[in-house]
Amino acid sequence: MTIYGTFIFYITVILTACGLAKIAYTKQYRRYKAAIIFGIILLLSIVAGIRYDVGSDWFQYYSGPEKIGSGNIYRGYDKGSYEIGYIILCKIVYSLGLGGTTLLFVYGFLTYLFFFKTIDKYAEDISVPFTVFVYGCLYYLVSFNIMRQALAISIAMYAISFLDVDFWENKGKAQIKLQTKISHNIRFFIWGIIAFLFHQASIICLLALPICILMRKQNLIRWIALGVVVIVVVNFRMFTQLAIQFTGSTSFQWYFIGQVGEQGSWIKYILRYIPMLLFIWMAYDSLVKKSRIYDIYNLVLVGLIVNSLSVVTETEIERVCFPFLYFIVIMMGFAYKNCRKRIRLWGFSVGLSNGFVTFFKIIFSLFIVWTMWYIFFYSRSYHVVPYKTVLFR
Repeated sequence: MTIYGTFIFYITVILTACGLAKIAYTKQYRRYKAAIIFGIILLLSIVAGIRYDVGSDWFQYYSGPEKIGSGNIYRGYDKGSYEIGYIILCKIVYSLGLGGTTLLFVYGFLTYLFFFKTIDKYAEDISVPFTVFVYGCLYYLVSFNIMRQALAISIAMYAISFLDVDFWENKGKAQIKLQTKISHNIRFFIWGIIAFLFHQASIICLLALPICILMRKQNLIRWIALGVVVIVVVNFRMFTQLAIQFTGSTSFQWYFIGQVGEQGSWIKYILRYIPMLLFIWMAYDSLVKKSRIYDIYNLVLVGLIVNSLSVVTETEIERVCFPFLYFIVIMMGFAYKNCRKRIRLWGFSVGLSNGFVTFFKIIFSLFIVWTMWYIFFYSRSYHVVPYKTVLFR
């Protein structure tokens, strides 16, 4: 495909997924929700599965079943040993007589399955179609490249969705709810460990518990907690060595090697994330009233701090906190659904009509599309353009 043909193709897939998500969560079609969501996951997985030479690490994963299944090659050509989850999936695919296309499909299917399971946990508070739209534009194509980590991120997000901070703060411990709260927190730890089996960096998701507890404290403690995050990341080399000595693993070391970070410059970073934070701020009055949403809002802030420091250190350190940063798509969906009051007040203050809310949402949606164009098409990050398929080599 040409560049513009690829853009139209990706946008068509994303908008189709959004439209189906809208139908799935419409009250009159709720009985068909599972089937419709399955259709969305299948669509996204097929596009991810039948790609050919799309994604920087495409060949590494496409050749995975043959190299791992038929031999004893358990190390990547760049980042050390593969995780046990990836090895098992490769061996299963190889034992069934299938190849790389099947592995790409399976990884895509599992990635988007856990993403939609996470969305469903927050569905009452967010705009699901807009959440799917933001994910599709910003992170769907990233999963074509960081395939192992993309699956681990989705599982980690699913794990965090079970986190019940109220239980750890001794709030609402009525006996009738105690068993449910304990069960949810156990699931948080179990799914966090499962995410670790697919990509070791995702073990960071278990830090969501202390982070959320600290960030619920008074403002001074919150700022101290954020300051500690900054200090740790700025002195990342020292803490990396301590982590290696403590765990005996060098899996994280790759992300601290000096190279150009994802954002490249402060200007790019600000242009990308400030509009998103502004959009979230439009719904701040609502998010502070919902503890689970407030928790992931704080995780996004931590993710953004770590991500911003990738500019300073010129590393890929931002990938360590992807399980936190990816929750920004949930926050976008929440803001889309709950920003009306503040946008209307701001609009009326400058003499604008009710239609300003719709206008603002359209402008922000176009900003998301522009961000997608800049990252994947203009900058050619992740090498997902042009799209090619095994069906037409």
